[in-house]
Amino acid sequence: MGKWLFDSHPIVVDRELAAVFGLNEAIVLQQINYWLNSKTAKTVNGRKWIYNSYKQWRDDNFPFWSLATVRRAIESCEKKGLIITANYNKAGFDKTKWYSIDYDAVDRGMSKRCAQNEQTSCSNCADGAVQNEQTYTRDYTEITSETTAASWPAHSAAESVQSESTPASEATPLRNNEGMNEVFNSWTNTWGWPNGIITTDLTEWVHKYGADIVQHAIKQAAETVGLKKPSKYVASILDRYDREHLTTIDDIKADEQRHKQPQQNRRKQPPTDPDWQLIDHFS
Repeated sequence: MGKWLFDSHPIVVDRELAAVFGLNEAIVLQQINYWLNSKTAKTVNGRKWIYNSYKQWRDDNFPFWSLATVRRAIESCEKKGLIITANYNKAGFDKTKWYSIDYDAVDRGMSKRCAQNEQTSCSNCADGAVQNEQTYTRDYTEITSETTAASWPAHSAAESVQSESTPASEATPLRNNEGMNEVFNSWTNTWGWPNGIITTDLTEWVHKYGADIVQHAIKQAAETVGLKKPSKYVASILDRYDREHLTTIDDIKADEQRHKQPQQNRRKQPPTDPDWQLIDHFS
């Protein structure tokens, strides 16, 4: 299994994978990877396979795409050598394709990209700030040309520019994909399967705040009954954390405890009854 792919059911796509191979291709790879690691996969000659028609792929996995888009995305992965196809159907007339992932090809493509980025970075350091500006403009253009049509989160390319052009004291630290699966599971268990917009929001939140903080915000929002737009409520919670500089779970819990303390003190104080205090018990 390739280190660039996830194992859980939500379609979570690594941004670097999408930048290298294209967003649609990354989505296809992720979903095939999921099924290859499920119980429905078939092992033939030591390799795991999954089979589906284009229509089945669209109906069961990519309902947000047209049939033509599904076909183009899968065929693009084939042409790039990322997936392997075969026909192991028992019936000769059955032309349903079987699919597997060439994880070595995926790793080679990602390693090549990383090597190019490292070489570019070294060249920039040697040639000065002018070449820096030219290089980052070219990198930004390359990523944007691959991802704009599919509406991949715009900050994925902009962050690569910010990381070099913004002073370290002003830059916002970005998290990796660690804990992404747990966040998606928390959302799914609470409000059901997230749509494409919410999926993008969750991915951005995890990269900005960290998975543990996003999960805490989801848990806090889940305590509010009857939420019609939970994503907006979770966003408002995370915005408050940001405004009040609550950057760790310990900070958040301490803040929550401070808000609870006055309420607890009020409940502990006995009710004051002026008439009761004036009663002469010895009369």
